[in-house]
Amino acid sequence: MNRFILLSLLCCSPVFAAERVVDGHTYAASVTSGEVAFKLQGAGQYRHLGIWRVYSSALYLAKPEDAANILGNVPKRLEITYYRDISAKDCIDIGDKYLKKNLGPNQLAAIQDGVDAINLLYRDLKTGDRYVLEYQPGKGTTITHNGTLLGTIPGEAFGSSYFAIWLGEKSPGEDLRKAMLGKS
Repeated sequence: MNRFILLSLLCCSPVFAAERVVDGHTYAASVTSGEVAFKLQGAGQYRHLGIWRVYSSALYLAKPEDAANILGNVPKRLEITYYRDISAKDCIDIGDKYLKKNLGPNQLAAIQDGVDAINLLYRDLKTGDRYVLEYQPGKGTTITHNGTLLGTIPGEAFGSSYFAIWLGEKSPGEDLRKAMLGKS
């Protein structure tokens, strides 16, 4: 009888996402930004060549089912915490590389003004720095560095496509991409 009650409670109770700690960096279970309540979808760590720790990141979505259309016109928030110093130029070069891998030439051309604009906002990073990129339909894509808003890039095409750097099929870390999308 006790097992039946326990099983019933487990099956019928709502499941709440807990905060996640990835290699000492905490990602909250939920974040409210403006009128959007984001919930943690997944988090993980990127290691270059599977060896060197570069960053950990967490993906937040307004609705879990949006993960199936992650590069579509859905609200999304990506928090990235860096484990090492990285120059703004390296961030830009790597981002450009993965945009080219994930987007067709026409799709990339359509967002190039936005890419140029966001590239002007990147800063040299120190160990422990955090970028937050957030897209809200109708409002655009914001980028913050250690809690300071750097700017907003307008446009649905940009907001839908720019996240392909980390969430596209040809992202730098397949295991991390799957972890953020909640598939691992």
